[in-house]
Amino acid sequence: MSTRPFAEVASVGTAVPPRVVTNDDLSRVLDTSDQWIVERTGIRERRVAGPDQSVAMLARDASLIAMDRAGVGVEELDAIVLATASPDRLLPSTACDLQALLGADNAAAFDIAAACPGYVYGLTIAEGLIASGQSRTVLVVGAEKLSTITDWEDRSTAILFGDGAGASVVRPASAGGRGILSTFLKSDGRLAPLLYRPGGGAAEPISEKVVCERSQFMKMAGGKCSRRPCWRWRRRATRRSAGPVCPPPRSTS
Repeated sequence: MSTRPFAEVASVGTAVPPRVVTNDDLSRVLDTSDQWIVERTGIRERRVAGPDQSVAMLARDASLIAMDRAGVGVEELDAIVLATASPDRLLPSTACDLQALLGADNAAAFDIAAACPGYVYGLTIAEGLIASGQSRTVLVVGAEKLSTITDWEDRSTAILFGDGAGASVVRPASAGGRGILSTFLKSDGRLAPLLYRPGGGAAEPISEKVVCERSQFMKMAGGKCSRRPCWRWRRRATRRSAGPVCPPPRSTS
């Protein structure tokens, strides 16, 4: 029975919009300051896409860089896995829009919605496609335009999120043991109210009520959102390491 590594990350590429929103910019419209934000998050600025920049376009720019670095042509792509919580539209998938922009006619393309760990989920899916023999070259992309679902009047979320894309070309592992050695996936649907988007979906379609309540935007329960996942990851990781594995979470409430 073969063992890991089955696949390796051959290259990476990134793309961000040119517009920069600094902490000082936010302090002019929110009850916050550069010091307050940096002390709690380490963030000093974020990028925000314009109306003419779609998630698929950001993903394309990052993908072209990754493909160029790996020496991969679009005809070699067998699959495109795109992780996003802010798709350009629900149908078709943003991955299909990316496939069209790249001209990757041979590639299967689909989205996954796993929010923050989306890229890790996508990487694990790519590894599985390669290990099973279904694919040899997989493009894994994480891309967001979270500025469109961020409430810029809400300090707890406005300071955290921005827009951008990252892409990787994933191939069968080469000799020498280089590649993906381990992944750890975990979910807990009971914690959904810690970070969620109440309105705008099938359960609560866009309506005058949703807009008035601003529930089409993300809601977050401050520091609780970072403490619980960090604690769970720490408990798992300490089984394999004798040293510190996770810094103390900071509150953004």
